[in-house]
Amino acid sequence: MHYFARSGGMQGFEALVRELGGDPLALVRAAGLPAGLFTHPDLYVDYLALARLTTLAAERCQAPDFGVRLGLRQGLEVLGPLASFLCLQATIGDALQLLVRHMDFHAHGVVLTTRVEGDDVVFRLGFAFERETACAQLGALSVLQILQGLRQVQPAPLPPRGLTLCLRMDETLLRRHAGLDGPVTTGAPCNSLRFPVELLGRPVAVSEALRARLMQQWRVEDGDSGLASQVGRVITALLPTGECSLQQVAAMIGLHPRTLQQRLKQEQQCYGGLLRDIRYALACQYLDRTDMGVTTLALNLGYEDVAVFSRAFRGWTGQSPRDWRQSRRDG
Repeated sequence: MHYFARSGGMQGFEALVRELGGDPLALVRAAGLPAGLFTHPDLYVDYLALARLTTLAAERCQAPDFGVRLGLRQGLEVLGPLASFLCLQATIGDALQLLVRHMDFHAHGVVLTTRVEGDDVVFRLGFAFERETACAQLGALSVLQILQGLRQVQPAPLPPRGLTLCLRMDETLLRRHAGLDGPVTTGAPCNSLRFPVELLGRPVAVSEALRARLMQQWRVEDGDSGLASQVGRVITALLPTGECSLQQVAAMIGLHPRTLQQRLKQEQQCYGGLLRDIRYALACQYLDRTDMGVTTLALNLGYEDVAVFSRAFRGWTGQSPRDWRQSRRDG
């Protein structure tokens, strides 16, 4: 089984390792990851290797709280273009529901659930590959990413009522690092965050500075690669949400749909062609590298009916999605 995640989730890793006296590139090589990890946030890389990377960093930098430190440097920015779309949701509950639905498509192998328990809402986070490699550092990183993201969408953030980490570390240090007053538990059976249930009904309220920073981030990350590249990144982020229309993509980029089409034409591209090519590339990637069902994949690619997806895929490859997947595995 292949599990993979967007490399942007390691934002800040290089700087933190250097501050701790380590060599980030040596760690990346030791974990079996590509050297472009820090310069290309949209790489999809082996999730188990990311788990190894955070474990190695903690060991070699002698920082048992490495995952916590890195997570506290992050937030919505690690989600790339999706972050801007989450900020357009009416309530935090809506944004979280969207994030949970979207998570497995761009971080295949993470297991994130939300559950209302009495007056609380509890977020639990784990990994499908926990039996294959140590995930405590990666789990701490992921939980702190969520905590920081929730803080960013509230002008006066609700404090969590509880935080648990599988990672074993000094609980007083964790409380001080994360700015928490409530109970924390380390060395726990699971990673979780607990908040008052009223969190879900709070409106998403993001500062204009953060909103501009999020949009600028995904606009410039690819340097001078052109508008088509930006459109492709937005399409990839929005496909699983079911909101990947020309109008929504144009709004995310800040252009009128007609202007977007005209500028794409100048680059000898068009929205429909980019959408088709990205769907094809993603379909092949997921059929080849995961066990995601064809129906689930079709929905994540924005198709309302699996039969429509199957016809499109047969037009691309001459085979049904299931036959293509089987031929890859037989080969």
